[in-house]
Parts: sequence; structure tokens; C-alpha cells
Amino acid sequence: MVAALLVLVVASVAVDVWSMGRTRAVLEQAQVSMIATASAQALGGRPHGPPSEATLDRMLAVGAPLGVRWIALVDHDGVPVHEVGARTTSRTPTTPMTPLRDGGRLVARFAPPGLGPPPPGFGPPDRPPGPPPLELLVEIEPLLAQELTHQLARDLAVRGVLAVAVVLAGLALLRLSRRAEELAARSAHERRLSSLGEMSAVLAHELRNPLASLKGNGQLLLEDLPAGPTHDRAQWVVHEAERLEALTESLLSFVRAGDLDRAWVDPCAPLRDLPDLSLDLDDAPPVWWLDAVRWGQVVANLTRNAALAGGPTEVRVAGTPDALVLEVRDHGPGLPPDVPVAALFEPFRTTRTHGTGLGLAVVHRIVTQHGGTVTAANAPGGGAVFTVRVPSAGRSPA
Repeated sequence: MVAALLVLVVASVAVDVWSMGRTRAVLEQAQVSMIATASAQALGGRPHGPPSEATLDRMLAVGAPLGVRWIALVDHDGVPVHEVGARTTSRTPTTPMTPLRDGGRLVARFAPPGLGPPPPGFGPPDRPPGPPPLELLVEIEPLLAQELTHQLARDLAVRGVLAVAVVLAGLALLRLSRRAEELAARSAHERRLSSLGEMSAVLAHELRNPLASLKGNGQLLLEDLPAGPTHDRAQWVVHEAERLEALTESLLSFVRAGDLDRAWVDPCAPLRDLPDLSLDLDDAPPVWWLDAVRWGQVVANLTRNAALAGGPTEVRVAGTPDALVLEVRDHGPGLPPDVPVAALFEPFRTTRTHGTGLGLAVVHRIVTQHGGTVTAANAPGGGAVFTVRVPSAGRSPA
């Protein structure tokens, strides 16, 4: 829509410029015709023959309000016989009554009746007998065309400003419309997550106690069973109970939306307790305004996913004047090509057979609560890199 409006504005300006040029040419021709008529009237009622310089002076005075700035009586070759006024041009038109533009002036030639031939002895000695009649060569300042051009230029400038204002307003409306759509989509997404969270919380609470009983009794049964197929089956039951227990804890972590308990804490503390990590903490700030427990969940979930993806896990923590940056890179196959990046952070979205699909959703929720962002991309050389940015709190540690 904005592009179409811009095309219309450009087309309108182009038409105005073309129309201005055409109108200027018409006005210049009309001005020349008026001066030709005035010259013929000024030369009327006088004896036939070339006018004197005094006559040309009177013609210049009469034509000055019409823009006449120089008048010359010339022969057929354009050689002046008499001239009055100040000439600023150098070109001479070849066609009568057709003005020639030279700089900001017009030069026109015409032959009013009664000018007669040139005086005897004027011109080159080899001129053939019967010399052609004299002509008037006039330099004109195009007053009408200039006034109209200035007026049209002012109008065009006003229209251009209005057109730019309309385009800017259209861009602003488009931006507001897109922002409203994004806010509506985000609100709908938050409502879906809220409903899903409530359902997950109920389910997790209902499963927690039976799972604890199943797991406890299974462990007791393992202690009484001798090694063998029955013991292996009981071990499998305990393992699956533990996996379901972990799922319920993930569900509860996902739906937990209480206020953050923020304090000045070491953002690298959760990393120092984790094995098999390649750490780059040289640019890490000593403290940051965080909820220590939930920040630990962010670090644990991202490093666990990186370890499951394969290869060594590289972690970098850095501080800038505006944000705390946490980068976690794996050396696995990279992000799935058929899944949008934003979908990776939706709950229950997983590419692993035994994954819960809640790890990244929990990370996204906690980082969002901190006012930050989390992004994912394929890393150069293979693998994926997840980047968390937590803005500064606008305060300094005591």
C-alpha cells in the first residue's frame, strides 16, 4: 500500500514537472507574440524605412514592462544596424517568431512591416542587389514564465511536503498495524501458554504423589530381588518412574510464574559446578542483577541440551554496558532445518525421542521474566549456538 502511494506521488510530481515545462513554453511564446504586436504598433504611423535609435529607445521603454531588455535592428545576416539596451546573450535564432532560450533570457527575431531595406552602403560589398528587409532582434526576460514557474515551484514544494507527510503517515500506520498484530499474536500465545500451564500444573500435582509411591516401592523391591530378569524389569520400572518424576518437575518449573527474587549474584557460579565444559569467562562481570535459582535453571537446561546434541560444549559469559550475554554452543548437527527458530522455544516441542520439550520453553520463560531475549542459530563450522541477553537493571551493586 505504501509502495503504491509512493508511486502515485512520484507520478504526480513527474506530471507536474512536465506540465510546468509545457506551460512555460506556451507563456514564452505568448510573451514574444505580445512584444511583436507592441513593436508593430510602435512602428506604425511613421515613414517607411529603418527606425532611428530614438525610435528603438521609445520601443525599449514601452516594452520594458513586458520584459524587453535589448532591441537591435539587424539585417538578414543578423548584423546590427542600430541597437539599444544591454545584451547578455550571444545566440541568435534562425526562425522568426520562434524564441531561443539562452541562459535565463529569450532571444526572438521578427520583421514588423515598414522596416524597409538597410541604409545604402551598409553590409558587405558583395551583397546582391535588392537587399532583403531589416528585422528586429529582441532579448526578453520571461517575466510571465518566471512568475508562473516560481508559483508552480512553490505549489509543487507544498504538494511534495504533503505527499511526504502522507507517505510517512502511511508508514507509521503500517508500523502500528504490524505492531498491533504482533501484540495480538503475542497475547494469544500467552493465553495459550497460560491455559497449558494451568493444565500442566494440575497434571503434575496429581502425578507427583503416585509417582513417588511407585518409585519408592520399586526401589524397595530392587533391594529384595536377586539379580536376574525380574530384577531387571523392576529396575526398568524405577527408571521410568524417575523419568516421569523429572517430567513433572519440568512441568512445575515451566508453569512457575511467581515474582523473581533478584539480587546481585555471580552469573558464572552455576557453570563452575558443571563438568565437561569449555569456559570463556574472561569478559564476565563479577555480579549481575538476577534470580540466582532461575538463572541456574537457564544455565542447566542450555548446557544439558548442548551435551545431548553431541561434541564438546563451549560456554562464554560476557558483560557489556547494556546486557549480560551467555552463549552456549554445541558441536552437534545444528538446528533442525524444518523447524522455525521461534518454534524451538514452544513447550513440548522436541526432536529427541525421550525429550520433554520443556527445557527451552523454561529458558525462554525465565529469560523473558528478566526482561531479556534468547535466540538460536547455526554456528560457523557446525553445531548450534544459543545466546541469552539479560539487560542491565539500571542500578549498581551496593
